[in-house]
This record gives sequence, C-alpha cells and structure tokens, in this order.
Amino acid sequence: MLAGCGAPGVRPSRLPPNLLAPSRTNRSQLNLASVATPGIADSQIAAGDLLEITLASGREGEGLKPTLARVADDGAVDVPLVGAVQVAGLEATAAELEITRASVERGIFRRPHVAVEIKTKAVNRITVLGAVGEPGVHEVSRANSNLVAALASAGGLNDDAGTVVEIVRQPQLTAQVPAGDGVQQASYRAGGQPGGSLVASPQTQRIDLANASAAPSCTLGDRDVVVVKPRDKEMIYVAGLVKKPGQFEMPVDRDVRLLDAIAMAGGLDSPVADRVLVVRNVPGRPEPMPIRCSVAAAKRVGSENLVLAPGDAVSIEQTPATAVVDTFRQLFRMSFGIARTSTLF
Repeated sequence: MLAGCGAPGVRPSRLPPNLLAPSRTNRSQLNLASVATPGIADSQIAAGDLLEITLASGREGEGLKPTLARVADDGAVDVPLVGAVQVAGLEATAAELEITRASVERGIFRRPHVAVEIKTKAVNRITVLGAVGEPGVHEVSRANSNLVAALASAGGLNDDAGTVVEIVRQPQLTAQVPAGDGVQQASYRAGGQPGGSLVASPQTQRIDLANASAAPSCTLGDRDVVVVKPRDKEMIYVAGLVKKPGQFEMPVDRDVRLLDAIAMAGGLDSPVADRVLVVRNVPGRPEPMPIRCSVAAAKRVGSENLVLAPGDAVSIEQTPATAVVDTFRQLFRMSFGIARTSTLF
C-alpha cells in the first residue's frame, strides 16, 4: 500500500484525449473502391482487340474469306475496301451494323452481309510484387486494366500488406510519322500519347489505399509494375513480473489492452502482482509519459484496462507484497529441495 501511494504517472481513466492510443479496429479496411476506374464488359470491343471480320457483298457464288484486323488505339478498325470504322465500346453485333452502315454510306456495297467475332482480347502484362498472394507477371484485360484488377489477378493482398502501393509506369511505345519524309518511326513517349516529350525512365506513383480519395488515375498500362509495400510491424514491450517478458507484435485490426499484453507475455509470474507502469512516447512531448495502472482495477473497470499504443513499454513492477511472496516461494523451494535430498540419502 505504501509503495502504491508514491507511484508516478496518471491513471488510465484520467488520461487526456491527446494521450490516448488511436483505435486500430478500422485499420484493415482499405479503400480499394476509391482507386477503381470504370471498366467495360469483356464482350465489348476495345482498343487492341483482334477481330475476325467477314464481309460479303451478296453476289452469288462469292467466296467468303474472313479477315483479321486489330482495333487501333483510337477505337477504329480498318475494314478491307470500307476503311476505318469506329467499333470500340460496341458489342460484336453492334459492330456488324456499324460496318454495314459505313459500307453503304461510302458507296462500297448496297446490301452487304457482315460478321464480326472477337478472336483475342487485348491484355496488359502487369508485374505485381510485394505483399500479395501470387507475385509475378499477370495478364489483365486492357479494357479494365486498373489497380484493383491487377491486385485481384495477383491473389489479393496478404496478411503482411500495408496501405501503401507504388506504381512504376513504363514509357509506352508509340508510332509517329515525321512530317515530310514519310518514314514511320517508333519512339517511347510519355503515357503513350503521340506528341509527348521523350521519356527515358519510368515514372513512379505512390498511393495510400487507406486515404485514396484524392488519388490520381489508377489505370495501368502494359508492362507497368505494382509494388504493395508490407506494413511496418508495430510492437509493444512487456517486462517485469511476467512469465515470458519480451516484445510482441500488435495485431492490425483490433485494439490491444493492458490485460491482453500480460496474456501475450504468458501471464503474471506472481499471484499478488498488481502494480503496472506503462511508459508511452507521445509525439511532441520531450519526455515519455508514465501511466500508472493496476491489474485488479483493469479487471474490474473497463476504462482502467488501458488501450496500448505502438511502442508502449509495459512493466509489471515489484512491490513489498510481491517481494514477500517471492521470498516465501524461494524458501519453500529450498526447503523442498533439502527435504528431498535428505530422503534420498
């Protein structure tokens, strides 16, 4: 009792709000919805898709020969004899009608028969690394190539994932025809946009999934790299009259209280241990903040069962009562050992 009267620190129930540990119950809820970008159905035609187009004029005895054509970046496909027709965003049946309309309006055919089939969907090869289920190179539909789709293709986030994701954007290879010489050349340009300045190195974008409401576009290009950073492990330290003193990792999604920390350390090493000193480092304070706790009070009153913060040091302290009990325990062990030795001899 005398030892408890002069103990330093403030009681858990009297801590001011700025010294309380932040709640951890919502830390695992990452805001993936805010970084998703609108996509289109895979049944719709998109830039880069390979189409098989069969076009017949309707003349008797005409041989049908399907033609393979790839949709350009501007969403148009070059149809033999007809020319460029915008088909991006259309279903195959709608693309057939669009090609039919263009061929009639341009005076190529009067009543053509058109068949369109999507042979191969365009994909982006995205490298996903870090704290995901299946790191590696994954193919993602180009029409729906975004951060959420890339993470899903890699098996999602694993238990070690943090909230920070880095996207390394590769310069895109685009073709450009210089004026005057008629020679088509290829060059790496920023974001794959013709006319952009030459880019010699990748560009890195950093996103915090826990606070991504203001994140820029998360659409991904071919050969982009996504790195999910592992979370920093947050520790607490338990020492003194416990069975297994040491440092312990805090779970991500739930609060750790004083009694939880004692349980992590194997429980109390003395049946009468009660006085606990928690040392908390608070940003902006030059000195650590001592918090005076009681095991008995923590069991009786919820507000006394202190919510711990990362870096807290918990010390189950020696008191006159624990010293007396410890002395009796040692004497008992010694007496038992002497009695046993006498029995043997």
